[in-house]
Amino acid sequence: SASQLKRWPTSSEREDLESLGLDARSSDPEAKVMKGAGGYLLGYNAQAAVDCDGGIVVAVEVADSSADSGSLSTMAAQAVRNLGNPDFELVADAGYDSYEGQRACEALGVDLTVAQQGGSSAFWSVVDEAGTIVCPMGSAAEFTRLSTRRGAPVEVYSVRGCASCIFFGACCTSDAGRSLKVPLGWDPAERVREWWRLRSPEGRQAMRDRMASVEPAFADVKGTKGLKRLRMKGLK
Repeated sequence: SASQLKRWPTSSEREDLESLGLDARSSDPEAKVMKGAGGYLLGYNAQAAVDCDGGIVVAVEVADSSADSGSLSTMAAQAVRNLGNPDFELVADAGYDSYEGQRACEALGVDLTVAQQGGSSAFWSVVDEAGTIVCPMGSAAEFTRLSTRRGAPVEVYSVRGCASCIFFGACCTSDAGRSLKVPLGWDPAERVREWWRLRSPEGRQAMRDRMASVEPAFADVKGTKGLKRLRMKGLK
């Protein structure tokens, strides 16, 4: 009964469960409360990597975090081990966008294509080898402050003097101007270049291939085989 709750139980519900000899908080001590399609639940986050050509699952993981980003490095390492070499392109959706995952794939020699969280990179361009980032009017963006996005630290780059631009009001309405938010540690020029690579025909095709491979695999597991929930307790 406790495992079927789609949200964290209220105090009165906990008392009812305890009167029946059940404890929602310890029915699986390693499970974490996370948001699912039907609301909040006590469970795990299952991961899979699928070969785009054959539809074969090449890596799997069950994690105790609702965020996918922390699983990118372990999934990449497992795929390299199972396939016997890093000679493949790993394509992931925006949930896996992280600086740590990017660097882990570089260390493994894996070519990574990952969709970016947020769309602030789309406004900017890199105009020289030094990595100068400019707005459409050619004004350079400068580091202004540290902030957070979805709880993760980011560096904020902005153009000073947006209020005096002839397009102020149409482009932006805040005196602070438009901003570029870059995950902490990431080269902002690299971040902008990667955005435009994702928008290229090759980048768009890679994302279409990802959707056409991993999503059918999940649909088969859940829909055809009916495996909609884990049958065992404990992370191991």
